Parts: sequence; structure tokens; C-alpha cells
Amino acid sequence: MKKQPIKTAQTKLKLKSAFWNLYKTKPISRITIKEITDCAGYFRGTFYIYYESVYDILGEIEGDVLKSWEELASEIWF
Repeated sequence: MKKQPIKTAQTKLKLKSAFWNLYKTKPISRITIKEITDCAGYFRGTFYIYYESVYDILGEIEGDVLKSWEELASEIWF
């Protein structure tokens, strides 16, 4: 099966957004995959295509933020 990069990016963005909305209101230990996928409008299996756990999705978000910060810093300082 050939992946569609735009669709994949949209799916991951929706999952991360749903996670982040939940994370703003409750500790990570209380967030379930079902809550994330219900909020994003997907089945649980879709989550597991891209992530292993709620900690995995948080790690990717942190990586995205760090990468953006590094890009911004390199434009400003270098």
C-alpha cells in the first residue's frame, strides 16, 4: 500500500491537535488513546499506525517545537 504524504500529515496533525487539547486540561497519565481518537475523529487503530503511546505523540510534539525553535534561532542569530 502506497502512503499519501499529505493525508498522513493531515491525520497526524489532527491526532496531535486532539492530544494537545486534552493535555491542556488533564495530566498525560489520564489521557487515553480512545479519547484522542474520538476527539480527532479516527479509530484507535489509526493512532497505532503512527504512534505507540500518548508519550510517543508528546515526544513528537516536543520534537516539532524544538525543530521550529532551532530554525527560528538560526535565522535570528546566524
